[in-house]
Amino acid sequence: MGGPEARAAVLGNRATQFLAMAVRGRAALEGLNVRVYDADYSQIDAQLLDRGSEVYAFQTDRRPTVPEIRREGKKA
Repeated sequence: MGGPEARAAVLGNRATQFLAMAVRGRAALEGLNVRVYDADYSQIDAQLLDRGSEVYAFQTDRRPTVPEIRREGKKA
């Protein structure tokens, strides 16, 4: 893979491993040099609010997030 390294972090309140794999896979298909940080499960708040967190130390170019989605109830 050529070119300068880009860095992306994937964070969410759900499991994000498959999204991180998809980002890596798409980057490889496009011939991009992308390094992906996948935060631990449900660590979005801790990672984004703490400037000393792993995601800030990783020094990302992009931070895709997967927001928490809740269903309050089903409509009939």
